[in-house]
Amino acid sequence: MSKRPSSGSVLMNPIHSQAPDTTSVHIRNEVLKAKPLPCLHGPLGGHRHIEVEQPEKYACEGSGLKYEAVGMLGMSNLVSDLKAVTKANDYCNKLGINVISAGAAIGFATECCERGLIR
Repeated sequence: MSKRPSSGSVLMNPIHSQAPDTTSVHIRNEVLKAKPLPCLHGPLGGHRHIEVEQPEKYACEGSGLKYEAVGMLGMSNLVSDLKAVTKANDYCNKLGINVISAGAAIGFATECCERGLIR
């Protein structure tokens, strides 16, 4: 019988156990220059406006990342660079593509390529 982790513990893939945590809110706010953006009648500023200037290939400005984009475009595809995930999120938003579907499709295509099913 396998032992289940207690609440608060984190399961880590041994390959990525040494990787820094680039997905925490504080790091995201610092790296992406996130600023609170409240709704019309909302006082809290639950949305984020982000701005990425460097490197030039990831430059974009707009609505900030949500957990779906970080999870599917980033972590599920082993991408830990928040600026790259932000740029992919920006492309999806501009093209009207759902980030969850895009991340799943990218992951599926990557897996097929690694198994030699597509070139």
